[in-house]
Amino acid sequence: MSKPIILLLAAIISLQAEQAQLSDLEYSSLLRYDFRPNRPVGKYEKLRSYAKVSPSKAQEIARKSCSGGEEIDYTRLARERRLLFYRIFTKSYIVKVNALDGALIECKRRKL
Repeated sequence: MSKPIILLLAAIISLQAEQAQLSDLEYSSLLRYDFRPNRPVGKYEKLRSYAKVSPSKAQEIARKSCSGGEEIDYTRLARERRLLFYRIFTKSYIVKVNALDGALIECKRRKL
């Protein structure tokens, strides 16, 4: 009885792990091991250097996928652990597009 549940959980975990992520070396270069504050400009320069999809291409993907051609307010490059993505804000949506392979991660309604 527990065997199908374990197989189902393994399948769900493997589906989530298939998104393109930062490599070990890239991820470790973003971590901070000392207590000095990072220079913010340097951090974002590193993030931009790892991104393989341009912001304009990410905006195009967001327009086509779920925003219905709405005008884009602004785009921000962000990172959550090993996931590097563009967070794109329109008037009524927040769209996340993977910066490494251009896949759509999330599209949700913006609370106004």
